[in-house]
Amino acid sequence: MTSNIEGLKDYSRINYRICPMPQNWNELFNLLRYKKPKEPSVPLILAAWWEVTAQDKQNRFFEHLEWTGKQGQINEMSDYISNYTHLKISLSYLKQICQKTIST
Repeated sequence: MTSNIEGLKDYSRINYRICPMPQNWNELFNLLRYKKPKEPSVPLILAAWWEVTAQDKQNRFFEHLEWTGKQGQINEMSDYISNYTHLKISLSYLKQICQKTIST
């Protein structure tokens, strides 16, 4: 896998991927070290999942990836997201979101 943030972002974009599904995103968020009350921002899950755009979700997920860089967790996060099958990403659903976003 990769050991830099931009590489993780590039990997995360393959095949129209946006972010992990809510349960998995929450698990990933719980792995983040040294969180503060409002930093980093919480994942866009639960009700927010349905209220925000795919771009908003990806931006927030990337914020979490950037946090790992600041906290020295790049390798740990890289290992976690290197296998998107365990993150339960719905690629066809994400393709529909991307195509809808692009066409509007």
